Amino acid sequence: MLSSLGYNVRLRYSRSLARTISGPAGGLPEVKQSAATKQNYIFISSLRKKNQKAKVLAVRSSFQLKGSALLPYSRPAGVKAPYWYINRKSKKPNAANKRLSVSKLLTKSWCELRKAYEIYSEIPIFTTFRMRKGTEIHKKLEDGLHVVPTEVVEFNENFITVIPQDELHKFSDQWLGCIHRLLTLFYKGECREVLCHRYMSPKNGELVEVSDITDSDVLVSGIVDNLKLLKRYAGDAICPLHETLIADCNSDIRRIADSLPRIVEEKKNNMEVVVADTKSKARRTTKYLPSVVFSQKLQVMFYINFLKEMGKDKYSTYYMLLKNAEIRGLDIDEPIHISKVIHMMMSEPTILFDLRRLRDGEPIGFEPFDNFCANNKHSSAYSYKDSIFENDSTTTAYKEFLTTWKTPVTLRYLASRMAQLYACLGPLISGKAILDYHYNDGTSSIATFDYDPEILKRESKNSGSFWFGLRDFEPPNPTVENLERICGVCDYVSSCQWRKGSIERRQTLGEELQKIQSL
Repeated sequence: MLSSLGYNVRLRYSRSLARTISGPAGGLPEVKQSAATKQNYIFISSLRKKNQKAKVLAVRSSFQLKGSALLPYSRPAGVKAPYWYINRKSKKPNAANKRLSVSKLLTKSWCELRKAYEIYSEIPIFTTFRMRKGTEIHKKLEDGLHVVPTEVVEFNENFITVIPQDELHKFSDQWLGCIHRLLTLFYKGECREVLCHRYMSPKNGELVEVSDITDSDVLVSGIVDNLKLLKRYAGDAICPLHETLIADCNSDIRRIADSLPRIVEEKKNNMEVVVADTKSKARRTTKYLPSVVFSQKLQVMFYINFLKEMGKDKYSTYYMLLKNAEIRGLDIDEPIHISKVIHMMMSEPTILFDLRRLRDGEPIGFEPFDNFCANNKHSSAYSYKDSIFENDSTTTAYKEFLTTWKTPVTLRYLASRMAQLYACLGPLISGKAILDYHYNDGTSSIATFDYDPEILKRESKNSGSFWFGLRDFEPPNPTVENLERICGVCDYVSSCQWRKGSIERRQTLGEELQKIQSL
């Protein structure tokens, strides 16, 4: 055990320093590409070396290693499995800890040992210029498709300090955004950044069927980069499911939710929703690491699987969504602030009729939600009066909502409409998937492949087994290419026992072969 006070103080300082030089998002301080002079390069290299040293020191502490010991390729006895390790200090209720993400399940995209060391170092990943460039590309594509209405921009400018920024309201914004994106898919033929999730059992590392979800299961969430509606067997031209959907339904989400199942049933044999994932690359090349390409495909397979599961049954998905919010420690029946409600109406006008129904205590046409409201009328009434909006011209059109509501706006309401839209999406999900590569020179290319449920089942269990400690770490094959390409850019290259042992074994093998040849 490391009991040296000096060592522990140095470790805490190193972790703090690493987080500081990594920046709030795990990256470096902003350095413009045009200013990438030799001096800046030296500065960045210096910061990265400090980050690397801090991480190695942190992993040694987590693994209870002494001095400059090499980092092992097996989890030391007494050290918690990755999932339990990252939650060991949480002061939140146990339920709030039960979360993973699709990206975290891709443990072998580069090197699983590096993945493990990053977890046990508890220091943010060093963000490179290329990673920032990828984020910019994703943001540009999203903003180009999902334009924020001018009315919303003005409201944000005038009332940004009024809208609560707690987790409940941030999450409600995500859920409303998902409703907007799914509607956009149906009437425009494409959308981006769609939420999806399933649950995984920590007992066996397997994904759990909706009917078998228990309180001990872990939420696995994901954000789908891109969904495209295409005509089956007719190329890659985007085609709306029903271009006049919003107008035909009088911009009323209840009528939309009632009409969509019939439209989907009529068109599902001729149309499909293809799941695509956008990848940013510096340049075109054929030398992609096989494990990286496989993980990219696996990521899209997870999204397809999750959307298929969420699209099976609207009632099951409704409860999946409620559990999702509860796992995050959110109250699904806490009223959303009036400022956010007005913001929501501006952002997605199709909910306006629904909100009138809630205000007046009328059913919205989704049985589980309506039954809940009918059985809880005594506690539903909620005042949405707010003097801050009484004389504001920006919100004049919404004065009718500044009153006492018989049923307030909650996450439970948003889950109702989301569940109905996911159920309409499910029958359209294609078995075809796309990797959409975007390069720094502004060009792009696509790679198409097929969804394989057996591969997904096998790999999801393998990833779950890593996180829950049902198997040990699995380093990559010690080929010459892997030792050069994978290890060459790793922060732990000089402290990795697996790399050192692999090189020594190759050297020994070479010497033995030379002896055999000389006989």
